[in-house]
Amino acid sequence: MKTLIQENYLVLKTKDSENEFDINDNCWVLSRDVKLNFLQFERKVSKYLLNRIKETLAYTAVNFSSAYTRKFFFAINKLVNFNKGVLKSFEYGVVKRFYNAYYKSSYTHVESLKYFLIKFHELHEELLNKEVLDLVSNWKIDKPNRTTGKIEKGISSRPLIEKELVGFLSKITERYNSGDINMKDYLMVMLMIYTGRRPMQIAQLKRKDLYSKNEFGYLKMPRIKQGGRFRSYFTEVKVGANLYYSLSKLKAVVKDFIENELDKKLSHEELENLPLFIDSYFFNVTYDLKKLYENNFTNLHMNSKKITERLKSVYRTVNDLNSDSMPTINSRQLRATLATRVAQKGYGLNVVAKVLDHTNFKSVLCYAKNNEEFSFRIDEAINDLILPYASSFLTTVNDTKQKINNDLMSIIKHTKTLISDYSEGPEVDTMSEFVSVIENKVISLVNFSNNMDGEL
Repeated sequence: MKTLIQENYLVLKTKDSENEFDINDNCWVLSRDVKLNFLQFERKVSKYLLNRIKETLAYTAVNFSSAYTRKFFFAINKLVNFNKGVLKSFEYGVVKRFYNAYYKSSYTHVESLKYFLIKFHELHEELLNKEVLDLVSNWKIDKPNRTTGKIEKGISSRPLIEKELVGFLSKITERYNSGDINMKDYLMVMLMIYTGRRPMQIAQLKRKDLYSKNEFGYLKMPRIKQGGRFRSYFTEVKVGANLYYSLSKLKAVVKDFIENELDKKLSHEELENLPLFIDSYFFNVTYDLKKLYENNFTNLHMNSKKITERLKSVYRTVNDLNSDSMPTINSRQLRATLATRVAQKGYGLNVVAKVLDHTNFKSVLCYAKNNEEFSFRIDEAINDLILPYASSFLTTVNDTKQKINNDLMSIIKHTKTLISDYSEGPEVDTMSEFVSVIENKVISLVNFSNNMDGEL
């Protein structure tokens, strides 16, 4: 397999970030956010098995993405630690116990291990027996309910209430104006609050992504897609005048900083490809000028972890917390706050999905549930349709059969009326799916009553 990889790819390069890596290295840098250190597996995983694992991970990085590769890597690490720091093979008993221990509490690791072992078997069939393959292929992953309201999920995911958000914004602005927070940190946090974008998306921004059009300011936001290349997909986000003005100042600061650091003028194209948020730590050590220019200054971009750290640092500053404290703030909360506010203003699920840059509107149902009025309208509609069935079970078989048929027609009629009240496509899809489920249930009841009638 290793030979095959090296024959097909003279240089191993991750599909999304296009970072080059050597399969023989102990540390792989697959992107600004993904670094895998295989030294932690020394004396824990047998050398032969580790080499086969690395080949499978290399195949994943080249053909899928660095993010998938990282998930597989950490799932393997979880398995090694679960087995008391030793892994000589993927034994049936160990794999089964791992599933039983984590299928609820750590479903992401279980799911990642499942798909890693399936891919591992495809590439190294002789190392994974059919019994283990059948076991993992039948694993059911107990994922949390995606429609559960963020408020119900706990403090780490709950949206900020109005008072908290206003207070946070006020303190940030006050501390920025007094010089306690620098421009870069201030604008990173403001962008996360106002756009709801993830740290990784903020990290990928370049100077050219900020522009004006028809007297309004815009940001061309990179989209995050599994398997997609670095900065391959974008959405246009409108920014307010004050935020645009401040970002333009940062854009000028970045230009001056880099040209002063290099002691030379850069071309227009080079300047446009500079990150909007520079990783200043790159210049804290003796840096290689070639690495500065690599892949349109990719190495100058901050990674998502550092942006998250800056968010927490800002939170500590505005709340006068010491450096050892654990801030109760994260980017997920800021996303949840924005989405919940949008839902509370009466916008449909498709608008919430667009704000959060989701392609699947079902994943934003949890934000709609944070809005009591939105939830009430849905629950009320469903209750009105289901309620007639309660009385059906108090009648005779023949009456019940007729009642069920009548109710089926009533449900279809009511649902069409309900659908007509919505103008947004995703909500129509939601209600259409709902009536489809109800129709199937009612048809089953009709068949059941027919069978009962025949027996009687």
